[in-house]
Amino acid sequence: PYTTLFRSDKKAVPFLTEVKGKETPFLYHPLKTDGIVYADLFFDIGQATDDELFDVSILSSLLGNIATSDTDGKALQTKLGLYTGSLSMSSSVWSCDSRGISSAVLRFKALTDNYAQAASLAEEILTKTVFDDQKAICDLIDQMVTELLLGFINNSSQIAATRAAATHNTRDAILDKTGGICFYQRLKALKEKLSSDPDNFSALKTRLEAAYEKFIRNGRAVYSLACDE
Repeated sequence: PYTTLFRSDKKAVPFLTEVKGKETPFLYHPLKTDGIVYADLFFDIGQATDDELFDVSILSSLLGNIATSDTDGKALQTKLGLYTGSLSMSSSVWSCDSRGISSAVLRFKALTDNYAQAASLAEEILTKTVFDDQKAICDLIDQMVTELLLGFINNSSQIAATRAAATHNTRDAILDKTGGICFYQRLKALKEKLSSDPDNFSALKTRLEAAYEKFIRNGRAVYSLACDE
């Protein structure tokens, strides 16, 4: 037996969405998730300058990997391993009515029984992260540079297409500035600057703290929750 695209139902299955919560409304998706909760927090970075987009993109790789005012980095990683299946942050851009909408997105998943602890850890990361550990931050920036370069090698055609399209549309321009060649060039230059003179870290710390306060700690966010009814 076989099938073709022409035999497939062209009507998309509706994605159920409800708005819940009185004091703090959130999007709720009643789906069968087999006891796993999937949570997404979308932070608006649509008004960020190019420099702020760069700093937020660095933040996306730091948050959850460095210490908070309550927990050191190693203990935080242990807790995340205990109470979440994963927690990560990244920049995201999508089109809506011919507009490019950009967000910094924190995602985590957890078993239903661990959701309260996982949400508490996410809150701690989003409100209490500190940027004092110069070695940890510099090491993570080094790692980002290496991972980006490997990604370019493995996805060279896609990266080149995004780079070319960046001159024609906002969406690809933002993608290039937050994870493409433009971002890589700036990040590599920052890495070399930090390596040549560790005192440059003070200026980076100030910028990271400013972006964190503006877009994450005090930023506007939409909370999306998918789990069993």
